[in-house]
Amino acid sequence: MWEEDYKEKRKSERLRRPLIIQYSFKKEDKEIWDESMINDISETGASFNASNRFTKGDVFLMKLNSPTNAEEKINIKAKVIDSAASSVGVHRTRVEFMEVTEEQKNLLKNSIAWFLDNAGGG
Repeated sequence: MWEEDYKEKRKSERLRRPLIIQYSFKKEDKEIWDESMINDISETGASFNASNRFTKGDVFLMKLNSPTNAEEKINIKAKVIDSAASSVGVHRTRVEFMEVTEEQKNLLKNSIAWFLDNAGGG
C-alpha cells in the first residue's frame, strides 16, 4: 500500500539495499555515534531506521563504507527531512545530503553504480 501511494521525490536513482551506516548527533551537548541499516540511498539523500527520533532540520554527519575500497569512507553532512516512529520500535528517518563536494558526489555515484551492477538492489 505504502509503495503504491508513494511518489518519487528524489532526482537521482535510489538504491534499495540494506547497507550499514554510522551517524553522529548531539544529545545533551555530547556527540553520540550510532549505527543503522539504510533502507535506501541516492546521490541526494537516504532513508534509515534510527534508534532516536529526530526533528526536521536536525543536521548530523553520516559515514558509509565504500564498496570498492574497505579503507575508504564516504563522510557526508545530512539534514533531517522527516523522522517518524514505526511499528517495530525504530524511527524511519529521511535525510537530504548537504554541502556535497564533487568528490563526495562521485563517491556516492560510484558506490551506488557498483551495487546496482554487482549486487542488484534498484
